[in-house]
Order: sequence, then structure tokens, then C-alpha cells
Amino acid sequence: MSIFPDEEGLYRYMLLRRGKLCRALLVELEGEPTDGEDFDADEGALLIRPMCIVDVREPDWRRIEELWAPRGIPRCAWGTSPAGI
Repeated sequence: MSIFPDEEGLYRYMLLRRGKLCRALLVELEGEPTDGEDFDADEGALLIRPMCIVDVREPDWRRIEELWAPRGIPRCAWGTSPAGI
């Protein structure tokens, strides 16, 4: 399974590709690395063999705002949070 080792890397990846984050959930996994290389390894993605789900939660909307609003990326590029942030 393709994963990012940190949330900020995942947010950057999704936003640069105009991925829709509205109604998205962040799933934190625990697992073992595989021998393979992820297609997006140059972006920080890794391949793991998932063992269990550690947490499921909403993305950190305030962190997304901090990362991207100063760069002039409009909110329509990433959707809106349920909280309207």
C-alpha cells in the first residue's frame, strides 16, 4: 500500500495534484516496509504492508491553510472543510 510517512507530505502531494480533500479522512496505518519502490517515491511516498489501522480522523484543516494559503493556492483547489475553515 502506498503511504506518506508524515501528514504534511501527504497534504502537499494531494494539493499539488488538486486532490479533493473535502469529506476526506486521514487513515494512519502501522505496517512493514516492502522491497518495492512507490511510483511517487520522488514525492516521498513509500510502500508498506499494512498491519493495522492506528487512527482515522479528519485532515488538519488549519495546517493545510497554513501551508497553502500564503502561496496563493485558492481554496477551491482543495475543497472546503466541514467546519468551514
